[in-house]
Amino acid sequence: MTTLKERMLPDEYEKFTSQGFFTIRRTDKFWSGTWTDMTIEQSLMKLMKSRGGVTHGRGVSESVLAMWTLGMVATQNICEEVERFCNVSFTTSEQHVELRTSRINRDNRNVNKLVSWFQQHCPFPEKTYLMSLSTGLVGDDRINCHNAEEIGEVGVANVVGKDFASITFKRKDRVKPLEVMTSSIPVEGESVLINPTSLFQRISIVKQSDEELENFLSYELAPYPLSLFNENGMRKGTKSALYKAFQASDQSLDLKNSIVVVDGGFLLHRVVWGKGISFSNICNKYVNYVIANYDSTATVVFDGYPEVSIVRGTKQYERNRRSRKHVSTTLDISDNLVPSISQENFLANPTNKRRLIGMLMDKFKSAHVSFKQAEEDEDTMIVETAVDLTSQHDSVVVVGEDIDLLVLMIASSCSSKLHFVKPGKGKASHQIYTCSTALTNSMILETFFLFMLSVAVTRPQLHLVRGK
Repeated sequence: MTTLKERMLPDEYEKFTSQGFFTIRRTDKFWSGTWTDMTIEQSLMKLMKSRGGVTHGRGVSESVLAMWTLGMVATQNICEEVERFCNVSFTTSEQHVELRTSRINRDNRNVNKLVSWFQQHCPFPEKTYLMSLSTGLVGDDRINCHNAEEIGEVGVANVVGKDFASITFKRKDRVKPLEVMTSSIPVEGESVLINPTSLFQRISIVKQSDEELENFLSYELAPYPLSLFNENGMRKGTKSALYKAFQASDQSLDLKNSIVVVDGGFLLHRVVWGKGISFSNICNKYVNYVIANYDSTATVVFDGYPEVSIVRGTKQYERNRRSRKHVSTTLDISDNLVPSISQENFLANPTNKRRLIGMLMDKFKSAHVSFKQAEEDEDTMIVETAVDLTSQHDSVVVVGEDIDLLVLMIASSCSSKLHFVKPGKGKASHQIYTCSTALTNSMILETFFLFMLSVAVTRPQLHLVRGK
């Protein structure tokens, strides 16, 4: 410090001593500036905090501390030359916490996790549409957030040269984010983004009294009665309640000695994946489950998930409703990859489900397990397959949870050879229904007729033909 004036340039010395320019930068990073006294302290204290210094090792007496302090000036230069000679720098920063083997191994594992995540969630996918990386939500032509800079420049250009009273902003010139896809309402033919929190805050500021707030809240943004409809359309009923209208059978069935037709949609959710296992092992768990519970003679029927759906019916509407309820990311699937999301979220994405079914069918083929895949809805193919098998076997069992299967089976055949098994969950045992005895009285027949009337609309491809 005593020779600072001779070593510094005159203008820099003037700024340093009289204008308050005390910051020293060791790198070109923006936030790398350090106060002068802190820089001196860091340089002098580096050896004291290193292994073998004053603050490490055994206790220090007064004589040792005096000798260490007097020799620190010479030791500082010697240590710096040794570091320069060995091309090693012992320093501490927020990026160099410690160099122990356990810490290095943990950092390597974390890096591998990040690499695996980015392999499945490419940050720069080659897409022709806008998609959220975190949720997989896809935008349409209304979304223009990728042109925010150009829209902002146009807005600024329209403001230049105008006074505050004459400045106006149009709704069509606003930036529309991906949130418009899920949180917007139509206003005069345009989609307007609604933020309930901001809307309530504005109402709270504008209101003059509690009575006025009550008047504000007497209006609703919904153009339909919420008691009957929600944002996705008519509220969905509970189809499983119809099971109460059918009488379960008391007889026992040996699924190992019966011809079993398994609902593929039920099977996908029935087998629990577990954590940290690859897609290849997941498919093996499905194969082992089918062979262990239903034998290799079982037939698994899957839904079809075409990339471009041609049929526009209630089944496609139901799939769209489910996809809006659980937004999930599309993942790349291979044998060695481990899914990075839960089983429920993975199966909520039709593309993920289509790819998994393709891998499953290859595994079933290798294990000599029979399988089929419908073009879209599997219920019709399941019932037709089971009815055809009754002419060749004494006992045919359809395994699933969908009440539609039982209704279609009763409408298609009254054979005592045809059974429906609804597997139980937890402590609940499975229920068995026989097509010839499931209906008992006229009241149930009326309920069944009304339900079949709706099924005839939702499943027009099924020809209900029964013999005398």
